[in-house]
Amino acid sequence: MFTGLPASGQNDGRRGFCVDYANEAVEMQRRNIRLGCGIQGARWHEWWDDHYGWCKDWVGPNHVREHAELRRIELSRCDNRDDGGRERRSEHEQSGRY
Repeated sequence: MFTGLPASGQNDGRRGFCVDYANEAVEMQRRNIRLGCGIQGARWHEWWDDHYGWCKDWVGPNHVREHAELRRIELSRCDNRDDGGRERRSEHEQSGRY
C-alpha cells in the first residue's frame, strides 16, 4: 500500500511517491477486473503513465492520498460482496443486534 510522502522540494521524493501511487492504482484496477467488481470512473484504468503524470501534476500530497484512499474504499466494498453480488452483512447485522 502506498503511504509515503515526498520530502518537500525534492524531485526524487515526489518521483518515488508518484511511482508508488501509480503502481498501486494499476494493481487495484487489475484487482477490480479480476474480482469482477465493475467499478468505473476516472480513477479506474490500467494506464500507469496517466496515474503517474496526474500525481506529478498534483495540487498536494493529501489530494493524491485522498484519491488512493477513495479507490481502496470502493474496492473494499466489492471485496465485501458475496457471490450473488450482494453486499455481505457483518456478523453484527446477521445476528439482528445493533
